[in-house]
Amino acid sequence: MTRKPTPPKFAPPAHLDDEARRKWAQVLPVLETRGDIDQGTADALAAYCVAYSRWTAAEAKVSELGPVVKSAGGFAQENPYLGIARKAQVAMRQWLDKLRKR
Repeated sequence: MTRKPTPPKFAPPAHLDDEARRKWAQVLPVLETRGDIDQGTADALAAYCVAYSRWTAAEAKVSELGPVVKSAGGFAQENPYLGIARKAQVAMRQWLDKLRKR
């Protein structure tokens, strides 16, 4: 009789995009090695991965468009993706802090 492999107990949530799933795959083994994975940790990891994905997407747009863009009125303004990137970085730091303390 051949045994089917058991699915991982903490699979990435369905709502994660590809970038977030890649980050999940990088970080989950670290948490598993520490023996520090439960539903609360998995939820914090998912939130961290979403913030990471958002940060990388926003940074890509900043690289593409530059830190300063023209407004609808033609004036120079800070690229709105910089704000998205900053907020995602704050969220990443907060969730990472939670993951380190568990």
